[in-house]
Amino acid sequence: MFTTISIALTVMLVCFDVLHYSNFLLVFLVFWSYGLTCILLCIALSICFARTKTAVIIGISIFITSYFASFSIDDSQQVTSMKLGLSLFPSTALSLVLRVIINLEVGKVGLQTEYLGYKYLNFTCAQYFWIITIDIIYLTFACFYLDKIFQGGIGKKEKWYFLFTREYWFNNIKNKEIFKSNKESEYNVNVEQVENYLENQKETGEALVIKSLSKKFAEKIVVQNLDLDAYTGQILALLGHNGAGKSTIISMITGLIEPTFGNAFLGGETITSNLGNSSKISLCPQDNILFPHLSAREHLKLFSVIKNCPQKNAQSEIESIIDELNIKEYSDRPTKVLSGGQKRAVSLAIALLGQAKIILLDEPTAGMDITVRRRMWDVLKIRKKNKIIILTTHYMGEADILADRIAIVNNGRLVCCGSSLFLKSIYNVGYKLAFEKLNEETFEREKLLNFIKEYTEKIKVVSENTKEIIFKLPSEEISKFCEMFYYLDGNLDELNIKGYNLLSCSLEDLFVKIIKINTQKEKTTRKNIEFFNFQPEKQPFFQKLWVQFKILLLKRFKSSIRDKKNLDLKL
Repeated sequence: MFTTISIALTVMLVCFDVLHYSNFLLVFLVFWSYGLTCILLCIALSICFARTKTAVIIGISIFITSYFASFSIDDSQQVTSMKLGLSLFPSTALSLVLRVIINLEVGKVGLQTEYLGYKYLNFTCAQYFWIITIDIIYLTFACFYLDKIFQGGIGKKEKWYFLFTREYWFNNIKNKEIFKSNKESEYNVNVEQVENYLENQKETGEALVIKSLSKKFAEKIVVQNLDLDAYTGQILALLGHNGAGKSTIISMITGLIEPTFGNAFLGGETITSNLGNSSKISLCPQDNILFPHLSAREHLKLFSVIKNCPQKNAQSEIESIIDELNIKEYSDRPTKVLSGGQKRAVSLAIALLGQAKIILLDEPTAGMDITVRRRMWDVLKIRKKNKIIILTTHYMGEADILADRIAIVNNGRLVCCGSSLFLKSIYNVGYKLAFEKLNEETFEREKLLNFIKEYTEKIKVVSENTKEIIFKLPSEEISKFCEMFYYLDGNLDELNIKGYNLLSCSLEDLFVKIIKINTQKEKTTRKNIEFFNFQPEKQPFFQKLWVQFKILLLKRFKSSIRDKKNLDLKL
């Protein structure tokens, strides 16, 4: 755009005889180089300031101040070094070179290659081109440097002296050490062994390998020593209560948050250190981040360009996704008029667009009705081929149906990982035996209970109402169930039972049990630590008095600063 503006400005000045004698190309280079430095300066300011209004005010102030600063050195007696120093501000350099060009036009020679060394007010056009080149170089470096140290809470924030640290230049060595490490977790994690063809994906670089991933905010550890693998062609469900660290894990995988330690690897490289790997990631965030005035179709067209999709196939892929997700009915409406579930469908469509290898879905079906949700499940089952899909959800049935492997996280730690059947077997969630009562008045609960106890003592009543009663049976005594059902079929009338049904316990039952077990463990550990480590320290009287005085003084100082009107009255 600025190139077009530079050409238009040059045409107006040269072709309309404002700069009648000057060379078209040289005049164009003057404005084009200045425009480039302006863009770089604006980028640098946008990195430093989160608020647009602040950046605009400071940016305009810099441009105006630096332009009029040239008038303070508008003297042929001023030394050249001072002018060159102030020319590090692009507007000052432009102001000085325009005066040289105007002086050349007055002399009826204009800006030509043979007059680049012509000196006016101790400044030449050649010096302008040299200084503007230096401006471009240092502003480019400033953008790079500021982008590293000012991240605005997103991505990896470097220290101000990062260029002089070994970790910055040789970070790949550290990451390779983490990737190759086989250190076992200090916690007892139940992880199902995968088949050999899946294990081989780690060697071929097709699997996403998460090693020792940890994140600490201030004094709170959100994710701790997470080791987890996700394989191509599978859906991995990440389950946990609110605040367990699921969204933080996804943010670290995508590079939105810098890990305190550890990383996620694809093909032996961190997925965020290589731009090629970063383009292989697609994200459906927890919140619907959509442009309110754009339609779903326009969003998909925009993101097809951002994701660098081949434009010759982009339109057909967009139409395919719209049809698959069944959003054609509202695909041309502005997203601001869509319901929450419809917006989630648009966000999911954006995540599925393109050729991303890793698709991260943070509660993708939240707010959808059951019919739409089931359609999304079918789409994800089809789309998982040759892709790694990681999703978080609060719908246990969704995880049970969709996920090839389920990872349960509690307080930032991996508790277990494996198939639904594997997790149910190791945690012994058992079965539910539901009986439909023939008659509530004549039904004898103790008689039925004693009958079942002849085959298994470990029985528990889960729920009971006027219509049915549900028992929980242990899975380790499944061998006795066949005999029990045989005699049960012959004694239904005697037990006043109309019928019965045996069900496997749901994933929700498993999840509740796992969280309960781990919460109890953590409470016990915390109590033991507090009991053994608590040793009250006795302090001298005057030392305690001094500490209290400092705290009260600090409190009074801060409250006085906040209320300046009262501060004036106090003074």
